[in-house]
Formats: sequence, structure tokens, C-alpha cells
Amino acid sequence: MSVLPVQNEKVQLTLQAGDVWQNGLLMNGQNAVYATSSPVNYSNGIQRTATGAIFCVDATAGMPAGFTWSNGLPFSPLGALCISSNAVVTWSNGIPFDSNGAVCASFLPPAALDLNLTSGTLDERVTFTRASGGTRFNSSGVLETVASDVPRFDYDPVTLAPRGLLIEGARTNLVQFSEEMDNAYWTKAQSSVTANATTAPSGATTADNWIPTTSGTTGQTRLLRSVASATTVGQVVTVSAYVKFNGYQWVMLSAPDATTNEHNCWFDVQNGVVGVKGANALTTSITPAGDGWYRITASSTATATTQFFYLSTPNGNGSSTVVVSGTSGLFIWGAQLEVGAFASSYIPTTSSQVTRAADVAVMTGTNFSSWFNQTEGTFFVEFSRYFDQGSNSQLNGRILGHDNTANTVIGGTDSPSNALETWNGTSAFKTTNSFLINTPSKGAVAYDATGRALILNGGPLATNVNLFNTITSSIRIGAAGNGQNALFGHIRRIGFWNTRLTNAELQSLTS
Repeated sequence: MSVLPVQNEKVQLTLQAGDVWQNGLLMNGQNAVYATSSPVNYSNGIQRTATGAIFCVDATAGMPAGFTWSNGLPFSPLGALCISSNAVVTWSNGIPFDSNGAVCASFLPPAALDLNLTSGTLDERVTFTRASGGTRFNSSGVLETVASDVPRFDYDPVTLAPRGLLIEGARTNLVQFSEEMDNAYWTKAQSSVTANATTAPSGATTADNWIPTTSGTTGQTRLLRSVASATTVGQVVTVSAYVKFNGYQWVMLSAPDATTNEHNCWFDVQNGVVGVKGANALTTSITPAGDGWYRITASSTATATTQFFYLSTPNGNGSSTVVVSGTSGLFIWGAQLEVGAFASSYIPTTSSQVTRAADVAVMTGTNFSSWFNQTEGTFFVEFSRYFDQGSNSQLNGRILGHDNTANTVIGGTDSPSNALETWNGTSAFKTTNSFLINTPSKGAVAYDATGRALILNGGPLATNVNLFNTITSSIRIGAAGNGQNALFGHIRRIGFWNTRLTNAELQSLTS
């Protein structure tokens, strides 16, 4: 329980009357701290009026001269808490501050819907299904598999910070024995594999040590598996694996579809950086996975139907010589080859290919109609997406859809890349600014009889006179209403106000 009341992640300060006490603070019906301008006495170390209201000073125009910090909060020379209605610039200890250093006060009306999806539990009004298991990093940073129909609340494996509800579309891992590189399924040219040599990202001792055994030319010492009829020409394929330094700093990951079409890339697995990229590589990434592990990925466009998972260890970045050094090698685990322009969450396999089904999260019936207002309202979303859309119109990851249709309340778009758009079935409009990949962003769409307004991260407000979507029965989280264009990312928060918030409120809400 917070010492200060928080709504939509902003400290609530108001002049309204009320009669509720919480943690020694006097609140009103919306759990807002009383604010006033006439100090009389102290209670629990906070200066108050005779009626018990907290003494505050408005610092919107700038902090008062002589202010001091106490317990992480700014106070005026008379001991008043300095508050502001400016946009949030930074957060400290869970408290929002403006550019002057004053606590930001929000005067938003109460939200009709407020889903906090970083809490680790799902609101009972949301129906969640997934027709298979799925992996996620838990709050201890361990990569684990959860059962079908269990929502995946994901955490950063390094910082352990909650990332929100993971929503993905269906994907298939086309390689078998993804954690058993010693299996005869894998070709080990001029190299060997020691099974179960170290602790994997899953916490089990199932990661293998791949060891070059013969000095020679890069590309001849390799771990390899071909998959026939994996793609059609023109599809994008992505290979990925979890790797960890064990004497060899550089590793080459390649997704070739023929011996003359090796779309390769070098990765420094000791320092976590991407090195030389092959000319045909579309996208690459190297992401920390905790305990010295990195997930490396490479994507390329297929020019044949057979695809390869192809791993090679050189002596240096782009070096043509492999140097054998005893048991030195590369720890490897979690190999994956999938059709798609980016790597999705890990899908473990044994003796057959495995498909992870799509995540489905919907609110229907009275669980939807009890809070929604068609006449006017404001949707708010906090989200992150883990792939860069570029100019690909097929990768419009949606955040909210509705009514089992392609219509979108709010979602990503390709022009400009990674902008937000809203679509009412006949017309769409977009923000001019874009969000960053793997970075929490905030967006909102507001509407009434005059039209719509859209905003992303406090940026320029986009407006349109066309009316908002007609939504009749449901909201889908993390995809269009018909399940297409899955987000492939995290939803952190969803809010709804049954009034059209002002432009200033939209700016503050999404900053």
C-alpha cells in the first residue's frame, strides 16, 4: 500500500471534501490527499491545517526560492509540499516530478476501467486463452514454461522489473531437439558437444558446450541443421539461440537457404554487441538474458524452401581462422528457427516441431458494457513492442481491437514506422511521432460527437473529425478484434474514461 495515493501512476491532490483516512493521510472519496494553503499543525511529520488537510504550494511556474528536500519530496520554506500540474518529466521512488522538480498533481476524473497488467494477476473481467503452453521470464529471471490458458506476465531477466502481459501470435519452432545439441539430429562439423555442461536460462543444467575440435576455415567448423519445406520463396525466416561465452568471444549465426546464400552475422558474446553483418541479413539483435547469457537473432528473406540453422565459431570478428583451444567453446541452448521477421518467445522442442498458439485476451458481455461509453470516452494504453516495424504494412501490431473484426481502437502502423493509429472501419489517422522498440510507451485516443484525438508519449496531438468506431460487444487486448496483427509485445496498463478528456489532460496522461 502506497503512503501517497496514486491513480494512473500520478499522486492525487485535490481540494474536494471527504472523510477517509489512510496511512495517516486524510483522503476524499477518490482516495486523493486533501490539499490546502494554510498550515496549522503537524501529523505524522506532515504539515496540516486545523481540519487535517495537507498543506501544499503550487509550483507550476517554478520552485519557490529556498525550497528543501525531505524524505524524497520537495517542500517550500514554510514546509508546504510543492506540487505542479506540468507534464511528468521523471520518476523517482514511484513519484512523478516535473521539470522544476515539483511533485506532479493529476486532476483527472476517476477512470471507469483501470487494468494494471504489471501486477502479475489478471482482472477477472478479462477472459484469457492460449491453446498451448508458452514461455516467459518469471519474477526471479528464470525462463519457464506456463501451461495452456495461463497468461504470461513477463519480467526483465536482468533487472527483474515487470514488463507486463506478453501477447504474441502463433509461431512454430521448426528445429527439433532445441536443448539437445549432442543429439544426432544436429550436424557437428569439426566440433563436438558436451551435453548438460552448465545452467541454462531455464535454471536447469541442460545447456551444452559446443567445442571446435579442428583448426580451419570459418564456416567449416559449425553446428548445423537443415529443415526441408520450411518456407516459401520470399518469406522472412528468423534463427535465434541462447549463447554464453566459454572461451570463444565471437560466434557467427546464419540463416542460409542454400550454400551460396548465407545470410550471416557475427556476435560478440563476451561484451553483448553485434559485429559484422552479412550483406543479406535483414535484422539482427543481441539481448541480455541474465547470468552471462545472450539471445542472438538473425533474419533473412528466403530464396529457397529449405532453411538452415547454422552456427560457427571464428577466432575474431570476421576472422577466417578457427583456433582450437581445449575445452573452450560456446555454451548454447534454446535453438529456434521460425517463419517471421523477428524472433518470438522461445518455443522448446524435442523430437518434433512445436507450435505456440496465439494469446487471446478479451472482455465481452457485461464485463465490457459495464464500463464502456459509445457516445464519448478516452482509451489509454501503456505498452511495449519488441520488433521494429519499418515500412512493413503486414506487421501492424495492434494494442486494442474490437468486435471480432479487423477494426482497431489503437495500434501500431508502418507510416511513419512505429507510430500509433486508430481506425473506425472507413478512415484511419496516425500520430506523427513514433515509439521506441522494447521501451514502455503511452498512447491515448479520445472521442466525442466532434471527432477523435490521438496522442503518443505526450507528443503532437493528431485530430480527425470522423466519428469513433462503433463498438458493440467486445474489446480484444493485444490484437485486432479478429485476432490478426498480434502485438508481439507487452501490455502494461489499459484505462478508460467515459468522458472525452481535454487535450491538456491527454498530454499529461501520456507524458
